[in-house]
Amino acid sequence: MKVNITYSCGHEGTIEVFGKAEERERKIKYFEEYGLCPDCYKEEKKGEEKAFAEKYGLPELQGSEKQISWAESIRKEKIEAFDKEKPAIRKGAGDDFAEFLNEFADKYYKNNSASWWIDHREWRTFKKDLLGKAVADFKAQDAR
Repeated sequence: MKVNITYSCGHEGTIEVFGKAEERERKIKYFEEYGLCPDCYKEEKKGEEKAFAEKYGLPELQGSEKQISWAESIRKEKIEAFDKEKPAIRKGAGDDFAEFLNEFADKYYKNNSASWWIDHREWRTFKKDLLGKAVADFKAQDAR
């Protein structure tokens, strides 16, 4: 059932609601009180991703508009997930590698190719590539 509503941002739009009457009413109430229209939602997400990029000193991504939009979301998700794993890595690999990994990851995150981030959107691919390169560089540093 399609319903015309006014989102919490003040814009009007149509949403589709399903289920029992009380579920439909709950969804309508939610969108009217808290929901953003699709355009405002996209702008909010862009703002969050831009603030995130500034916080980490990340470069603007290069690619098509769609690639950039998708890659910014992927980049934010992967960096946040990897940062959550750093304490476990420190515990398992020691302080020397953990310190090296912090600096290495900061450089690694600076990849500005939207297509690269899209290609590395799977967690296992991203983590394996990052850690593999970090370990190789760490060992090469010790060999000198």
